[in-house]
Amino acid sequence: MTLMLTLALSTAHAEDVPLSTAQRNLTLGQRDFVVGLSPALVRGEAGVGGSVTVPIRFGVTDDIEIFLGPRLQSFEPRVSDPLLGARYSLFIDDHEVGFQVAGDLAFFGPERHVTLDFGMPMRFHLEERLAIDLGLFVRTQFVPSIDVGFRADIGARFNPIPQVGLHLDTGIHVDDMAYVPQLSIPMWLSVFYTLPQGEMPRVDAGLWLGSPDLRTRSEMVVGLTARFFLLGDQTEKAAPEPAPAPEAAPEPAEPEAPEAEAAPVEGEVEDSDTAEPAEGEAEDPGAEEPAEGDAEVPEEPEGETEETEAPASEEPAPKEPAEPAP
Repeated sequence: MTLMLTLALSTAHAEDVPLSTAQRNLTLGQRDFVVGLSPALVRGEAGVGGSVTVPIRFGVTDDIEIFLGPRLQSFEPRVSDPLLGARYSLFIDDHEVGFQVAGDLAFFGPERHVTLDFGMPMRFHLEERLAIDLGLFVRTQFVPSIDVGFRADIGARFNPIPQVGLHLDTGIHVDDMAYVPQLSIPMWLSVFYTLPQGEMPRVDAGLWLGSPDLRTRSEMVVGLTARFFLLGDQTEKAAPEPAPAPEAAPEPAEPEAPEAEAAPVEGEVEDSDTAEPAEGEAEDPGAEEPAEGDAEVPEEPEGETEETEAPASEEPAPKEPAEPAP
């Protein structure tokens, strides 16, 4: 039963092969809109808590995207926005290089903080099933104190089939350059399944887990995620076809001059069948000569215009035998 259901679903979606996550760009297309929902369980030093993140992305153009991701959680800070910013990307060959400005805002609760990250995200499309993400960012904290740090991100996107994506993200984060040994190493693993809409994704559903710091393992997180794609006008992403060249207007045809009728030669009968070529005209080489022995038809006397017909009762005169050649 399970095998039959799997075969039926695969046959129904045989023509719908989505764009794999390894082939997707850093930014969305123009007027594309993505909204997500990611509930998670967090096990920390104070026990087990819960959080819900609502990531939102919007493509202003094919190269510029704005994003935000408000988060509600059962521990401090209760409300924060770790994903608030904009990203610009451009292609160099088959690879992408971008510029990103993002903030992490938490104005509510006793642990308020404001952090700003800016740097360069990069994505290398190695093939249809594999992409490598790199990022170098400067991290500046303004509240509650001014601290300058950095983070280096590295990730991989692998698609065994276009519908299934495996993502691994890690890196090195230093919150304050004055305390470099207090760095953190995050690790996140995500598994996605894409429901297609033609060649474009419609829904990404998956599971994610990991920790913000593998060294201390102060927190372990496991959660579900779903991203819903509301795609804009896909025709604007394709290069416009060149307009056909205007057809040249046909030239007006010149009127043909009427052919002049040949004047009849004086003394000839106006009969096209019996008319002889005029003086000076060449005889038709294709004209048949009378065979030897045939009686020659006598020419009509000059000046006669009417033809005399022999009576039907008269028989033609017998032909004289041809003389033998000497």
